[in-house]
Amino acid sequence: MRHLFELHFVTDRTNALFYGRGGLGKTRLATALGYAACQAGHTVLFTAAVDAINALVTRPRPCTVSKRN
Repeated sequence: MRHLFELHFVTDRTNALFYGRGGLGKTRLATALGYAACQAGHTVLFTAAVDAINALVTRPRPCTVSKRN
């Protein structure tokens, strides 16, 4: 876990995902990691997975036009 706090996943533009049953400390770890990223000057969004999915599903889609040959 300590390597996560080096924040390489931020500069590599990858994700950190925590999953498991309740009471294991996922939220506490994610909060501490977000705080460390803020301290390092990064912008952080902390949200529940269901809220992130709902935001993606309900966002407006750009209009596209298909070109026929």
